[in-house]
Amino acid sequence: MTHKEKQVVTPVLLRKRINLTQRQASDLLGVRESTISEWERGLSTPHLLLVPKIMEVYACSADEVVEAFVNLRSKPGNGSRKTNALAVPNLEN
Repeated sequence: MTHKEKQVVTPVLLRKRINLTQRQASDLLGVRESTISEWERGLSTPHLLLVPKIMEVYACSADEVVEAFVNLRSKPGNGSRKTNALAVPNLEN
């Protein structure tokens, strides 16, 4: 990777760049360790209300959190998963 290439942000990258295990992250976020694993494998996504806590624990921006899960969603082989809770509903009538 050259200095101009941007590293793809994923949930795993966000967690590992602050040197947390899945267990440590789950304890700090108040979720099960299996939940962190599901997020990182693209099987589910965090609830929108959990984003501020993720930002605090992972020391990242809201943009990075959204980007991490959008990147994971577009990864081949991730077709079947629980509803994407990060998706913002269309509020227009």
